[in-house]
Amino acid sequence: MQYHYHRLLIISDNARILTEIAKINQEKIGGAVQFEYGISPFSDLGHFQYPLFGKVKVLDLRHQSTVLEIIESYDLVVSVHCKQIFPPLLVRQVKCVNL
Repeated sequence: MQYHYHRLLIISDNARILTEIAKINQEKIGGAVQFEYGISPFSDLGHFQYPLFGKVKVLDLRHQSTVLEIIESYDLVVSVHCKQIFPPLLVRQVKCVNL
C-alpha cells in the first residue's frame, strides 16, 4: 500500500490512546510511514514510556521555534486528546487533523 504522508506526528496527552496508536502503527503500517509521537508540556513524560514510542517529544506549541520545527519536519500532524490549541501558522503550513 502506498501512503500520501510519509512523516507523521501524533500529539496526544493520553498515554493509553497513544499506546494503541503505536501498536496499530507497528502491526498494520510498519515502516511505510515515519511515525513520531509528542506530548504537551502539561503531561507527565513518565506516563509515555511504551517501547514502540522510541523517543516521545515534549512539544510546546506556544513557542514559535517548536512550531517551525514541526512545519519543517512533518507532512501530517494529528492531535488526539492534545491539551494544546494548534496555532494558525501550523495549521496553514501543514495538514493537521484533530481527533
